[in-house]
Amino acid sequence: MVQQITAPGEVVTFEANADLSGFVYTIMYKTATDDNRVDLATQPSSRDQVPLGVLQNKPAAAGREANVKVSGVCNVEAGAAVTAGRALTFDSSGRVIHQSSAGQYCVGIALTSAGAAAEQLAMLWRASVLANSF
Repeated sequence: MVQQITAPGEVVTFEANADLSGFVYTIMYKTATDDNRVDLATQPSSRDQVPLGVLQNKPAAAGREANVKVSGVCNVEAGAAVTAGRALTFDSSGRVIHQSSAGQYCVGIALTSAGAAAEQLAMLWRASVLANSF
């Protein structure tokens, strides 16, 4: 269970590009094909999937409301063990992992730790790209 750290942050409503009901607390990106759709981010070094924020609800079909937290402290799902204080990127399932190489998006800083994949942790959202990445 994630240690609760609360801080204000902005949640923006988009439309889900697909059924995202199994991806709450994972990283979303803004799709290029529709002005208001988001989808699961799966490519941490692709300029076509710039991370937008963390999904806060469970939209069960394309076109349903997708609430994405775009600032502040977010609960996120880990893709592996995560250590507090480390910079985070995401894996092919949109779950956070330690940032390990240049060219990966940094989506935030772990505020708490996770002992294994599928555990939740608190992260300060800080989406950016490392220098010389593209």
